[in-house]
Amino acid sequence: MSSRWLCAAVVAMCCSCTIKEERSGCPCYLTLDLSYVDRDLLEKEGNGELGAAITTQAGDYLPMGVRTFDDMHGGWEYPVPRETVWLCVWSEAEGAVGANVSIPVGEECPHVWLACGEVDCVAEEKRDTVRLHKKWCTVNVSVSAAGGGMTRSVEVSSTSCGYDSKGAPKRGEFFCTSRIEGDRCSFRVPQQCSDDLAMKVVCMQGQEIVSVRSFQIGEYLAGSGYDWLADDLADVDVAIDYVTSTLQLAFSGTRRTLRFELRI
Repeated sequence: MSSRWLCAAVVAMCCSCTIKEERSGCPCYLTLDLSYVDRDLLEKEGNGELGAAITTQAGDYLPMGVRTFDDMHGGWEYPVPRETVWLCVWSEAEGAVGANVSIPVGEECPHVWLACGEVDCVAEEKRDTVRLHKKWCTVNVSVSAAGGGMTRSVEVSSTSCGYDSKGAPKRGEFFCTSRIEGDRCSFRVPQQCSDDLAMKVVCMQGQEIVSVRSFQIGEYLAGSGYDWLADDLADVDVAIDYVTSTLQLAFSGTRRTLRFELRI
């Protein structure tokens, strides 16, 4: 072996890690595979950017930053501690800061897309596929025979006000007024912590807002088998008929009709 090749071999041996070398202090390089993320959908319902963060076993919250799709052709690589971490990836929805979403009182839930779960990062490298999930439920309400010429709307309240830094539902005051869209009104709610989602139908009589009827819609949904723990929250259609005193729920192929007593 020539002296030049011998020198190069010695340098390589000195620079590389040996089998006996202590590796516990070295990071794991986590690569996020975004091939299943729908760029067009996120640009329509957000600003087209993704954010990510991990929470260590010690409870430390480590943001990975915010990226656009143009920055991540080969995936998103980031050094993380060599342990099992909690990973949260989110879309940058309007009005939301990271996965920690606190919905202001008076506003409906934004378009929150989340991917959360444990990732085993004890090796030197780890690749994890990101699949974002729909974390809001749109409730569409139609009201019939409520009186001619009245503008109907819905006030909504619950004790689920968003998501924490790990993507779990967060308790707090939630209240919003529905959007009127033609012959129906709609609103978006986050994943619920309990069955206390309430809905009050109101109408305008002159300059006065009059309450027509309140419904414990959370209890109706629970009794009908709605799954708030589903990966993607299903939308719900609610049809209220004051002639027959019935309320019909429809979601994910399920349809249920309930009777109520009209109280004005």
